[in-house]
Amino acid sequence: MTVVAATPTQFLKYPLPGEDSDPFYDQFISLMQSVENWSYINTLARNFFLAGGGTLTWNSGTGILTWTDDFVLPVFFWGKRLLLRYGPDNAIRAAAIQNGQALVVEIPFTLGTDQVVNFSVVSQLDQNKQNQWVAGWRSGTQLFMHSIGEVV
Repeated sequence: MTVVAATPTQFLKYPLPGEDSDPFYDQFISLMQSVENWSYINTLARNFFLAGGGTLTWNSGTGILTWTDDFVLPVFFWGKRLLLRYGPDNAIRAAAIQNGQALVVEIPFTLGTDQVVNFSVVSQLDQNKQNQWVAGWRSGTQLFMHSIGEVV
C-alpha cells in the first residue's frame, strides 16, 4: 500500500488524514494531538490576567516601553505563575515596539513551578506555535496591555 501523507487544514494546519491515509492511526493521533494543543492553550488563555510590571513608562515617540519589575501571569490551571521579562539577564526591562507590533510570550504547556518567560516583539504570530499569547499591542502612539489597558 502507498503511504499517503496527511493534508494540513487551511488555518490551524491540523494534519487531517485523508480517506486513503496510511498509516491512518498514526495520522489520526497526530490530528488529535494538534486539536488538543490548540484547545488546551485556548483554555489557559481564557483565564489569563496580566499584572505587575512595577512602574510602566511608555515613550510614544521612540516606541520604548520600560518597566521596573516582572509582569506576572497566573496560570490557574496549574496553580503557578509566569514571571514575564524581556531580557534573560533580569536587568533588561525595556522593549522597542513599533506601530502594529505586539509584545508576545510563549506559554509553556506544563508548569511544575513558577517560571520565568521572556517577551518577544513580533509583527505577526507564528502559525506553527499554538502557545503564543499577545500581552500588548501598539497602535499608532498608543500601547495597550492585556487586562491593564492603555499605558500612558
